[in-house]
Order: sequence, then C-alpha cells, then structure tokens
Amino acid sequence: MATLTTTLTSAPFKGLEKAISFSDKPSGTDKDVHEDIEAQFLEMDAVQKHDIKEYDEDESDSEGELENVAPHWKDVLSQASRGVTDRTHQEYLNLAKQCATFLVGKGLIADADKFFCTTPPKDADKFICAWIMNAADYILLDGSTRPVHSKPASYAWAQKMRASMTYMFGIVFELGMTAWNATGDGVVMRGNPSISNNVSTYMMSLCRRKVAAGETPQSARAVTWEVLMDLYDYNNNPSHWATDGKDNWGGSLKRKELHLIYCLAFLCLLRSDEVLKLRFENITLGEEKGVSYLSLTLPFRKTHKFGDIKPFVIWELHESEAHICPVRAFAAYIKASKITSGYLFRQTGSGDKLSANDVALTSENFLEMFRNNLVDIGLDPNCYGTHSFRRGGCQYLSSHRRWSL
Repeated sequence: MATLTTTLTSAPFKGLEKAISFSDKPSGTDKDVHEDIEAQFLEMDAVQKHDIKEYDEDESDSEGELENVAPHWKDVLSQASRGVTDRTHQEYLNLAKQCATFLVGKGLIADADKFFCTTPPKDADKFICAWIMNAADYILLDGSTRPVHSKPASYAWAQKMRASMTYMFGIVFELGMTAWNATGDGVVMRGNPSISNNVSTYMMSLCRRKVAAGETPQSARAVTWEVLMDLYDYNNNPSHWATDGKDNWGGSLKRKELHLIYCLAFLCLLRSDEVLKLRFENITLGEEKGVSYLSLTLPFRKTHKFGDIKPFVIWELHESEAHICPVRAFAAYIKASKITSGYLFRQTGSGDKLSANDVALTSENFLEMFRNNLVDIGLDPNCYGTHSFRRGGCQYLSSHRRWSL
C-alpha cells in the first residue's frame, strides 16, 4: 500500500482552494451551480460529440500502475451495472483509471480503493476538482500559470472528466445522485462527491476562464420552462416573421419548425440527433375522450442498440402550457409545412419555404438557428447548447411535474 505524502492544504495545492472558492464570481453563478447539480444525472449517459479530443495520459502506463494499486477495484469495475452505452462505459472507466493514478501519484490517496468506494474520503469532491484542474485549467494546482507550451484540455473534455466521476460514484459504487453532504456531526460525508457545490462552482469558474481565454465552452445551462415561454411568445408574434434583410433570419415556418424541435427535445428528454432524424412516418396523432395525443417512435436511440424502443405517448397539454406542448406544436408545423412524408425537419429556403429535398436538418444548422432565436429574446447564445433541452426538461419534470428521476 502506498503512503500518503501530502494534503490539499500543502503548497503544491494552494491554487486549488482559490479556484474552488471562485471569489470573483459574477451574479447568477449560484443559480448556475444549482442547475448544474440538478442536471448531473443526465451526464451519466451523455457522450459529447463535438469539441472533444482524446486527452489521454498513457493508458498502458495507467493500467499497469493500477494493477499494483487496486486489484479489488478492477474487479468491481468489471461487474458494474452500466446504464450507458458500451463506448461511454469504457471511456468512463479509462478516465477513472487516470484519476486514480493521478491521485495516488500526488500522494492524496494511498490506493484507488480508498477513493473509488462506497465511503469516499471527506475531500473526495476537491480531489475531483484537482484532477480536472491539472488537466484542463490555465491555473496549475500550485497557483502558477500554465506554461504557453502546455495546452490544457478543452472545457468539453473537463465536463466529460466530471461526468465520469458522477457515473463512477453514482452507478458503479451505487451512491446515487444525492448531493455530497455532511452528516450531523460534520465528520462523515455521504452522497455522490461529483455532485457538490465545490465541483459545480469550480466548473463554473473554469468555464469563465475558458471564455476569457477565447475558448467557447459547451455550456451546462438548461433551457427552462420560462425560456421556452419567451421563445414561444416571440416566435408567434407576426411582426417577427419578416424574411428580408440580414437580421431577419427566420420566417413563420422556420420558427414553427424550431418550436416543435424545442418541445420534443424538452419534454421527451431527447438528444438533438434523435429529434432531427425523425420522419413524418414516426409520428401519429390520435384522440381519446376528446383529448388529442401524439405517439412518437424514435427510429434509433443511442442507448437501445438492439431496437425495442418504446413509443412516447404525449397528451395535449393545457393551454397554460401551450409553449411546451408537442401536440400543439406538431399540428401548427404540419399545417404550415404541408409535410406528408420523409424527414420532418429540413432546411428552409428563400421565401421561408421548406426544402423539397428529403434531407434532415443537421445539428449544426439547428444550433445556429437556436442561438439566433436566443439572441431574439436577449439571452447570451454561448450559454446554451443542444444538450440544454434535456437538462431543462429534466428540471421541469422533477420540479414542476414532481416526477421521480
């Protein structure tokens, strides 16, 4: 067993506390931290598809060192209940090995079993921050500035590192999605250390430094019920349907198309590619006892490799929630577009006409229009991404609908 050689209060880590405290945080950060904590469970099956480069330490070295450090831990991993795709599962395990190697190498833990377990150490959340900071921050652990020749990992990769920890503690070691908190005496910690104020606050401070350095990080901000209401009101105002002029990016049809995408991604917790690849044939409308409903069957889903995808049955919502109602949005879009077959979402051409080519709208095209729409209502578009709908939908179903997630 290795011997501990240092603590987080020693000189090599004096930069960590400053980064975690985020003393110069802007207004709104506390709200962002709260939203980040609420949304973490969605990271357990999310593979970020863009702006992620493999930031790997020598994997063979990591595995070799781990053989000597924690053979029991490796057995636990091999028997883990997954709940994610095989690729994501393996990526998270590789990252966990790298984290364990880093912590042992820094003398913060004696071996991996002392960190990845059902009773993580009190400073486990700060250990996670230290690991991410070492790989992705412009500030080094000792408080010095990272040398110019040493390029940090991207913010998207930092998010993936954090997601791997959420998964390891939440799923593999069955600590669930309870926030990291102290027991009554304050000595023993419980919950998932990746879901903590320290980790979320650090990620917000890292995001700010990335933006200041010119990197556009993939944001963790959720699209809320209220944001969708503002988008709905704006998009349904005829004075905003002009298509002439460089500032008029979307007419009535394009805005109806966007809003249907918003509603489906938000309420069904769908990824952008799952929504954008929908075909007219995947959706049917019905009515029961005077109430309309929509049945949606996805043609594919990342977590269902072998089919058996159950349909979503979505009932028409009350008029007070028209801005998030897929049934109303679908009816309005089909009436305007007159689509009867093929891909549901396509490019619109001049005159706000839908493309005759049966080619699905791309994620890049959708993201550009979505961000234009956010500018319409006065929001910073860089604070949102395509994953924001799933996060917002999660919060809505949990907070407004009181679903157990």
